[in-house]
Amino acid sequence: MSRPSPDDCYFSCHKLAFVFPKYGHVFTPSKDNILKANELLFGMVAAEAAACGVWPIVANHSGLAEVSSSLASAVPKARSDLLSFDLRGSAVTNLASRICEWMDLPGDDRKHLSAAVSAEAKSLWSWEGVARNVVNAALGKAH
Repeated sequence: MSRPSPDDCYFSCHKLAFVFPKYGHVFTPSKDNILKANELLFGMVAAEAAACGVWPIVANHSGLAEVSSSLASAVPKARSDLLSFDLRGSAVTNLASRICEWMDLPGDDRKHLSAAVSAEAKSLWSWEGVARNVVNAALGKAH
């Protein structure tokens, strides 16, 4: 697993970018759907991204933690940790580590894992999924 060095992470005002020469890529919040996790308490952006096939890497905090926890059931435990990062310690390094781990996976693995979380997000939070859960709750059926 690759570990980012302090030179891999750059700040500019409130913008965040991770430079990964190994991958020939610069990740930025606007270009790569990386959430500025400390600004988002509800998890719907992460849920919507997952439904669209984007692998969410979100803070283990508030609604984002609920989303990553719910999506984790759709992937092997060995990969579910890639859905979130800890805000304690160095949140930037923790996020960068998860991005490195994700990018180190073979492309086919990333494709299959993204498809699994997409299907789970659609099942849980699509209009049909929410309606099913509401009806089941009204009927006293467990979620």
